[in-house]
Amino acid sequence: MEVYVLMELKKSNAKHFCDILDRGRANDYNFVVMTLVGPSFDNLRKTASTEKSKQKFSLGCALSIAIKCVDAIEELHGIGYLHR
Repeated sequence: MEVYVLMELKKSNAKHFCDILDRGRANDYNFVVMTLVGPSFDNLRKTASTEKSKQKFSLGCALSIAIKCVDAIEELHGIGYLHR
């Protein structure tokens, strides 16, 4: 199901999702090869922190992250899928 959704997102030129490079089945395992999306939020938070900020994102940064998440959800809804 995830592969199908990501393929549909690629057809719609969605910019907030990774691309599928390959997919298949080997023995009893299904696999998906996709593009990297970057460092985790936890790594970014730890890297950008200072003694004063105590490993927290600034309000502006947190709001930017939230807006990008909402944009991604809108793209998902735009192709007819709802998230859980």
